[in-house]
Amino acid sequence: MRLDAAGRIAEAGIGLTAVRAAHFVAAEAEDVLRGAEPSPELFREAGRVAAENCDPGSDQRGPADYKRHLAGELTTRALRRAYERCRT
Repeated sequence: MRLDAAGRIAEAGIGLTAVRAAHFVAAEAEDVLRGAEPSPELFREAGRVAAENCDPGSDQRGPADYKRHLAGELTTRALRRAYERCRT
């Protein structure tokens, strides 16, 4: 994540693995972030969009719904952490 001079998100990259995301990227979630003012609500929305745009399969590691939930939750957490790092 990179912020512009106004404190808005200039760039953000979200990589997803093992959930069948196209090209291992959550491009739709990145689009939600670009140009926006960082906030917990924005990060939750980006996590939701990331989860919606992956297609995990059920296997011995867990059901698809659980993996989709994790993709969203972990994306949200990672964005919060990335933002904190940008601010320091």
